[in-house]
Amino acid sequence: MRLVTFFILFLISLTSTAQVSVGISSGLAHYQVKELRDLQQLASTSFPVPVQITDNFPDYWFYEVHLKKQFKKLDAGVQVGYGSTGGRISYADYSGSYTSDQLLQCYSMLASIGYRHSLPIENWTVSASLHTGILFGRMKLEDQLIIGDLTYNESDTYVNTNAVVEPHIEVAKALRSFELFFNAGYQLTLKGGKVKLKSDKEQTLTNSEGDPLQLRFDGYRIGLGIRYRFGSAQPNTESQN
Repeated sequence: MRLVTFFILFLISLTSTAQVSVGISSGLAHYQVKELRDLQQLASTSFPVPVQITDNFPDYWFYEVHLKKQFKKLDAGVQVGYGSTGGRISYADYSGSYTSDQLLQCYSMLASIGYRHSLPIENWTVSASLHTGILFGRMKLEDQLIIGDLTYNESDTYVNTNAVVEPHIEVAKALRSFELFFNAGYQLTLKGGKVKLKSDKEQTLTNSEGDPLQLRFDGYRIGLGIRYRFGSAQPNTESQN
């Protein structure tokens, strides 16, 4: 709760003066979720029937909303993001079918600080920044067994909270009050929280060795976006200082 309060206060401070920009971006995200991949592989080999891995947590789209404040060569900002991926193992024959889905979602709240540098090409800038904050993970486990005319369904939802950091680089092109940008980063988990059953936080998931399961969304993020700058028709780059 204190982290959320700090995030809100930081956001308010950014909007207190001019040279503020707001933007949206989308792109491709990779999530390692190594322990889930290992468990999926273990499950596929331990069933009495030859189940197949049909989805192995593929790279998928993520979405972000940004708020940024420019201080000469420095930038400070906040962003809220959403991403998802999933895994599935399944089997089917003449008598019925079985599917087991692991559906992952993550919501992030990050603050950032960065250094911006003007490129020799007019209205182009490059910046390097460090993003850090909290990520809320959500995993829904859904099993379905069909035997003849009978169908059995089971579903559970688990949640966790991670502290994360993301080194980031961005290239931007100013077009009047708008800015188009390409960015790339790599997210790392600083501290991972336990994966708890949403309906009963006392129940936690463990891995094959009996240790608390780690639901980490580490991986690269590559995206494109657009932002609108308030208070100035041109970005405040070092060439204008």
